[in-house]
Amino acid sequence: MADPDLTKLQSTTLNPAFKNNDEYTGSFNLTGTMSAGSKIITKTITLPDNVEIADILFKGRANGGFGIPTGDPRPNDAWFKRGAVWARTDDSPSYVNYPMPFDISASISGDQLTITASAFKTFTANLTITSETVYYKVIDYSVF
Repeated sequence: MADPDLTKLQSTTLNPAFKNNDEYTGSFNLTGTMSAGSKIITKTITLPDNVEIADILFKGRANGGFGIPTGDPRPNDAWFKRGAVWARTDDSPSYVNYPMPFDISASISGDQLTITASAFKTFTANLTITSETVYYKVIDYSVF
């Protein structure tokens, strides 16, 4: 089979296709206290009715500024689809500036985007969470 002629490749077209129709951005905070074994923070965002296919990306702290390293290799300013944002937690004197991972997930149902941040502690200390901002970006690939 012959190689395709790359000079005839059409890189732009007016034909309907999947395209980046719009982007929606925002943020929410990881904050509060952890007195039970888990902390779940939920953020609900209403999207326009025509968002049917989308990528949901997040950005938040991965490492640095804590009493101990997290070991997370992702840069703090990198966008990601799956992973954790690390927040500072404190309970003097045992846990000071302790990094707590919040696993971030999202789902879309109708026009509602639900973002969930979940953290689980494996010890008995009651922790105070220093407010950590998590940014989100919804990239709409819907077909018109």
